[in-house]
Amino acid sequence: HMRNQVESVLDANKEIVDSISLLSASSEEVSASTQACKTTIDSAFENLGRFTTTIDGTFEELQMLKAKTQE
Repeated sequence: HMRNQVESVLDANKEIVDSISLLSASSEEVSASTQACKTTIDSAFENLGRFTTTIDGTFEELQMLKAKTQE
């Protein structure tokens, strides 16, 4: 009877250890995914900044061209 109880406790302990390992692996995956997402967002932000600069420059050139054609 006591042997069965000890085996039950050992089985439960193994399940706990397995669950902790699974949670640890899941946490690592979430962390890696979060970092990848941050990198993508940072890259998109930089691209948006370059796009905005290009559009501003184009707009200024169009304004100068417009002014020259009205002279």
